[in-house]
Amino acid sequence: MIYIVQLLAVACLVWMLWQNRQQKKLQDALVKPLKGKRFWRIHLAKPSYHTSFWRFSSVEATGALIDEDDKIHFLGFRLNNKKSVDIVLNKSDVTIHWLGRQMSKGPFYWAECASPQGSLLFCADSRNVMQSREMLRDILNSAFPALEFDEAATADFALEKNPRSVATMVTFFGLFFFSMIDSFVISRYELTDSQIVSLIFNPLVMATTLLAVSALGFLTFQWLRRGGVPSMESWGLVALLAATCLGAALPGAKRVDQWLADAPSQEYRYRIVEIARLEPVAPRRGLPVMRFPRGKDYWEQFPVGSEYSIPFLQGPLGLWQLDHELFDPPLRKFYEEKG
Repeated sequence: MIYIVQLLAVACLVWMLWQNRQQKKLQDALVKPLKGKRFWRIHLAKPSYHTSFWRFSSVEATGALIDEDDKIHFLGFRLNNKKSVDIVLNKSDVTIHWLGRQMSKGPFYWAECASPQGSLLFCADSRNVMQSREMLRDILNSAFPALEFDEAATADFALEKNPRSVATMVTFFGLFFFSMIDSFVISRYELTDSQIVSLIFNPLVMATTLLAVSALGFLTFQWLRRGGVPSMESWGLVALLAATCLGAALPGAKRVDQWLADAPSQEYRYRIVEIARLEPVAPRRGLPVMRFPRGKDYWEQFPVGSEYSIPFLQGPLGLWQLDHELFDPPLRKFYEEKG
């Protein structure tokens, strides 16, 4: 099944690359006769297209914007049916509005050309999305030199200058380093793989996690937007914060369970059912099955059917955390003597 999914993904990628190549060939053929004229490659869309739910891209058509002195000429073709777009407008009849970048309009910066014939949205045909703002502003400055733009509206957004985006990034890095350091450096307690898998695929845990992440994402997005962070940057920060919250959730739950535990680690009896595989003598306690595939030579010294004590810490959250401070000394002694 997984191979079928992979093949479908590769097929979709190849189809998208082929479509993009065909569109670029059509655009090259369209601008070839424009030699000697002032023009810019652009993408086009009607306002109604951006409000439509049934679309896969923010670009409805692609082509060129041609400066013809007192006229502006939009020339191109629609991506869905390759029908031509050919619109000529008097500059004196049009009003240009800077729209910027919005989530519904994709990663590009857009402008609106309003005229008696209706409104048309356009953006620079930029392969590098990071240059979209500069390229669109260059087009407008060249084609409409009389236009005056609000510097604050057309300036690129700087994450490091907005206190709310900075606070979000600090939180992201704080949670990231906490999850890494607490899990692999300073914590003496470990959750077994079987517990982690059962927690991840537990329907109640999945539903609770989805609700919590959705609520956190919504509240964070609203907080960022009210602080002046643009939509695209806000969604990007929300995605980063949600991902690191998911990564820090398990180490955080372990810490809470450790703090709330009313007793220290205790020894629990296990039976060796095969080499490096142990099952609890009292399974009703909910103790996990233990496997030690990397220490088989240590476990070979114990006969199958014999018992072995394993130290766990359990708090009110019900997590069974293996206490390495008590569990590791016999293993270290064995490998030190073995050399």
